[in-house]
Amino acid sequence: MNPTEINAAEIRAIRQENKNTIDSLRDTLGRMNRTIDNQSQRIRSLVSHIAGGTETAKCSGCKAPIVWLRTRGGKNTPVDLDGTPHWATCQQADLFRNRGG
Repeated sequence: MNPTEINAAEIRAIRQENKNTIDSLRDTLGRMNRTIDNQSQRIRSLVSHIAGGTETAKCSGCKAPIVWLRTRGGKNTPVDLDGTPHWATCQQADLFRNRGG
């Protein structure tokens, strides 16, 4: 037998190893997605709690409802009602970049 040839048993072993690796990656991806979902829910809850009683405003660019929150640095930042920073979702965000630096 040629040393470069692989027999059927070796092929089955390689296929099983690949299947195990793929299954492990799927499990890891599932755990990561659940973590992201949990963190997203926590962020939405936190924004809702922080913004509780705060009136919503409208973005002057895209007119979406937003709330203004104060950052740790003391600056105001617009946030979507689901907790996403509005600059990440606003189609008009370029109008506001580097304003007042």
